[in-house]
Amino acid sequence: MEKIATRITPFITIFFSIILFSPTAYGELTLESATPTVGFLGQDLDVSLLGTGFEANIRVSMYPDTGNKRAIISSVDTPGYAEDVTIVGGKAFVADGDSGIQVIDVSNPESPLVIGMFDTPGYAGGITIVSDKVYVADGWDSGLQIIDISNPESPHIVGSVDTPGYALDVAVVGNKAYVTDGWDSGLQIIDISNPESPHIVGSVYLRGYAGEGTVTAGKAYGSYWSVGLQVIDIDNPESPKVIGSVDTSGYAVDVTVVGNKAYAVNVDDAFQVIDISNPVDPQLIGSVLLPENAKRVVVVDDKAYVASWDNGLLVIDVSDPSNPQVIGSVDTPGYAQEAFVVDGKAYVADGGSGLQIINVSIPTNQQSLGCLDTPGYAEDVIVIDGKAFVADGSGLQIIDMSTSKSPLIIGSVDMVTPGYYSCYREQYK
Repeated sequence: MEKIATRITPFITIFFSIILFSPTAYGELTLESATPTVGFLGQDLDVSLLGTGFEANIRVSMYPDTGNKRAIISSVDTPGYAEDVTIVGGKAFVADGDSGIQVIDVSNPESPLVIGMFDTPGYAGGITIVSDKVYVADGWDSGLQIIDISNPESPHIVGSVDTPGYALDVAVVGNKAYVTDGWDSGLQIIDISNPESPHIVGSVYLRGYAGEGTVTAGKAYGSYWSVGLQVIDIDNPESPKVIGSVDTSGYAVDVTVVGNKAYAVNVDDAFQVIDISNPVDPQLIGSVLLPENAKRVVVVDDKAYVASWDNGLLVIDVSDPSNPQVIGSVDTPGYAQEAFVVDGKAYVADGGSGLQIINVSIPTNQQSLGCLDTPGYAEDVIVIDGKAFVADGSGLQIIDMSTSKSPLIIGSVDMVTPGYYSCYREQYK
């Protein structure tokens, strides 16, 4: 087995296709591997080729696979704009905007198939699955839609109830659905004990736009643009009430609850730690300034990871809740929408730049392990059993993460008109 090396200077992140030329007298050439296959903006790249039949007269030609088109193994179109995705039992359920719900068989990730679909009356933006029912937050004038998926190939609505605002997201606990209801409509609590006749049993109206929230242990913790963190007692669903609040001094967009702490981000400039051990009297105990445009926060162990749109991924040490500190960041090439952290890696849905995989095992020295440009605009990501499932506007992308330095799209469900973006730079702060 022989090894040769060559050097190039890429101007975008690229996946290489390689052609070897040799006089026929020297016999057949076999290429076993080429490493690395990804380069970064303006940096020289040493590429090693391993194979047989190499000799001094061999000429090596490389050309970039811009957009990672050759990494896409299979695809099938969805008609709408993929907003959210949940995986249950070898099936992917995609909230597909104006096109409702798409049911995709991903038991063979290399060949995903749309096996069922149902066009909801509104705009499917958020979904939760419990047993054989899909609960869909379906936008204006459509509220909550309940879809029976006992036969995934023939999903159908069994019940619905309109909410007063814009149904943005939904969580289900027991026989109640909790709908985040957009502008000035706060939280709507819906009895789903009879899925064919859901009905609103309680509401909390709050001024401003409802962001993301968490439901746990008889409390709902919501982020509201104009009023900050709200703690809502839902022990009596028919009479929910705000029992505590903290003014986050900005437009709160997301909150995550871990134990007796709530971790909130606002779109203006702050990450805040709130002690909720006494939910009636939550206390702001620590904060740190961030760049503008935080979108989502996830907390794993003693680190918080903030997807911060044009600022990429921010890592915050929360081991001392009274003194959180930004200890690292990676400026992703796109617009960081969502982060999923598992096994020392952060998977970032990065808008027009697809999926970014970042090594956060040493938070003070993050390293970009790889990236993959999905065809559309990556909004959400979850990782299950070594596969990343990305809702990217153009549909569902299924990415093999077994080798995170070289992620590959092994299956996809795409719209007809993909976007044209590429991963192109890596920057550390």
